[in-house]
Order: sequence, then structure tokens, then C-alpha cells
Amino acid sequence: MTPAVRTLTVAAALGLLLATGCSASTQVAEPAASSELTGANEPTTVPNEPIDRSQPDPSSSAPTADSSSTDVSRADASPERSATATGTPGSQTPGGGSRACTVTSTEWKGQQRFWTEDESCWTSPWYAGSHRVMITFGCNGSPWYKPSSLCGGRHGFHHGVDIDMPVGTPVTAGVAGIVVLAPPTMGDAYGDRPVVVRSMGVDHVLGHLSEVRVADGEQVNPGQLLGLSGMSGAEELDGPHLHFETRPAGETVDAATDPWTALQARRD
Repeated sequence: MTPAVRTLTVAAALGLLLATGCSASTQVAEPAASSELTGANEPTTVPNEPIDRSQPDPSSSAPTADSSSTDVSRADASPERSATATGTPGSQTPGGGSRACTVTSTEWKGQQRFWTEDESCWTSPWYAGSHRVMITFGCNGSPWYKPSSLCGGRHGFHHGVDIDMPVGTPVTAGVAGIVVLAPPTMGDAYGDRPVVVRSMGVDHVLGHLSEVRVADGEQVNPGQLLGLSGMSGAEELDGPHLHFETRPAGETVDAATDPWTALQARRD
């Protein structure tokens, strides 16, 4: 090999080595610049993505409390708001009825007649029409009853429910039963013509009637006319009304029980 050829061959070899070295250096340097290696211990910055305004914001569709939603419908359906709610009149909200009740009079011989704040009208299968309660069962401040130990000695105890109504209002049977006229367990306070309907071991007492349209021992059915309301026995006290009372069959007034359920009253 001549010196000139040897020199050319060496030069070519050196050029090849230099080219190979540069390529290798480049391949090694690239991984070093990758974020997966050099930035492994650093928080990765995520670029902001454009918001698509055509899609609903999930946070805006989350349920929220709304006082005008289902809570109101539940309140409207509650028994307290129902037009047919039942319960002792004294426990009802004053003026809770759908309309003011027309009464025969608010006073009688200068004396207050109504001793309950409830001003509702009440219907019942025991009488015609819709009327206001004057006195409820139990302790009350009316002047017609002697102070009772049941009421702490301060007030009297009323053994029935008094319902205001004009003289001559039809009084009807609310249950099927046997009529007992003026039994010996009845005193003068019930008037001259008290009627008892005995049914299922209970005496249903109707006092102050002006007329009686049934006979003693007669079998009566619901809705059958018993007589007409009046104020017999109450002329000098609180005027025209129906006294409704319940007792165990054959018992005296001392055994009287709260008659409100038996009255089957419905607010008008």
C-alpha cells in the first residue's frame, strides 16, 4: 500500500469514527432531557384546557334546598290543614274552620254562652246542619257547674259536649241501637225529654230536646229521626242547645266518658 492510499484510508476511518460518536452522543442526550426522568420529583404542570360552554356545568345541577318544593305539599296534606280534621274542639286552633259559624246568640240572659275558643262549625250524624260547640267535655270556666276536685277545685266539670243550635233542629240517631226514654239515671239537668240510644254497651245521651219522635224500647237505625232540639232544662242557664254525652250502659253521670269520638263530628 502506498503512503498516499494509507493516508486516505486512515482519514476515512477517522471520519467514520467521528460520525458514529456524534450519533451516539445525541441518542444518549435525548432521554436526559425528558420530563419523565428529570422532572419525576417535581409537580407536573397540566396546561389549561379550553372550557366547552355548550355543555352544562355539573356543579349547577346539584340538588338544592327549596322551601317551596315537596315540604309544602306535605304540609298541605297534613291533618291539621284538612277540612275534615277531627279532634276535641278545645284542642283545635281558634277559628280553624273554613268559615265563621252562625250562632243562635253569644249570650243568654246576660251570660256568656261559649266557653271554648274554637269557632268552627261542626257537622255530625247526630243532628242536622252545622253548628258551633259551646262547652267541651271536662274542666271549664263556665258558672253552671260546681267546683270539682277533678279540676283542682277551681272549675266545674262538664260530662258531655254542648252544641249550639236553634230550637227545632232535627236530632237523629248516629248509631243503631235501642231507645231508652227518661231512664232513672237521668236528672232534671237534661230536661223533660232526654233520649238515650243504647248501643254496643254504651248509652248515648241526648238532652234538652223539645220533642221526642221515638218510643221507649224502639230499635233505631243510623239517620232515623229521634226528636227535635230545644232548651228544656236550660231555659234559665245557657239557652237552646243539644247536650251529647256517653256512659257505660245503665251507669250514672259519674261514669261519663269523653263523647267526642262517638259524636263523629266533622269540621265544616
